[in-house]
Amino acid sequence: MDSRVPKEIDDPHLSSYLSVVISFSEGLKRIWGAEAAYARLVCALISFNALGRPEVGEESPAAEVLQHLARVRRTSYESMTHVTDISHLVYATSLFDSFLSDTTVFLFLRIPLAMGKNQQISLQTLIEAPSKTEIVSQLATARAREIAYLPFAGRLQFLRDTFGLKFVVDDKTLAALSRYAAMRNASVHNQSILNLQLDEDGCVNATPRALERVTSDELHTAIDTYGKIAHAVYEAVFRQVLKSADNPRVSRYINSSHEGIGTTHNEPTP
Repeated sequence: MDSRVPKEIDDPHLSSYLSVVISFSEGLKRIWGAEAAYARLVCALISFNALGRPEVGEESPAAEVLQHLARVRRTSYESMTHVTDISHLVYATSLFDSFLSDTTVFLFLRIPLAMGKNQQISLQTLIEAPSKTEIVSQLATARAREIAYLPFAGRLQFLRDTFGLKFVVDDKTLAALSRYAAMRNASVHNQSILNLQLDEDGCVNATPRALERVTSDELHTAIDTYGKIAHAVYEAVFRQVLKSADNPRVSRYINSSHEGIGTTHNEPTP
């Protein structure tokens, strides 16, 4: 049993899915904590610059610390902001991606026939697998990996259609999901500032391309959106599949804010 799951939870299915939800919630806490620390560091740097980068006597205990702030140039600050926001968007999107995959695998393992009757497995796997349950587990992981190639909206619809989960995500939120995923993919796969193409003479030309910026507001909205949708999904699993909404440990998650148990993100924004 996952050590993070309360010992009094003796239902193995409930314990396993609680582990999925706790893992996602802790990931949200981690990213909001990173955002809070980043905001405070930036506030300190901005305040230091606003004071005209004051000199501090060598005898002051803060002298060495403030000298580090004095060495941060404007270009370095702008680079840090750009890379940090992109990195946090990639992390948040991957966290949500993992939550959907874990939920899909869990439901396949709970309801193996939902994978479909035409699943194929190699003879080598049949020979080497220690048990039938191991084979089912491998099939569930492989099938969930196939589903993960769908866009987020398609994966959410798959959960509804295949497992009968009832949760609502409005069109505006689905459009936002699509945009955040596209921004994540562009950030991961294309950070070039050039477009390469042939001209009419067959020569390769390199023309400038503007990088798409991720603003802090967009990032925070993305994280909130992921948390809100994940909350709707796992509430549906708890209520409709596991029939455990009345369990005090479960209701703690169902009734909590979607950002994660104990999470706050009202930190200063630079």
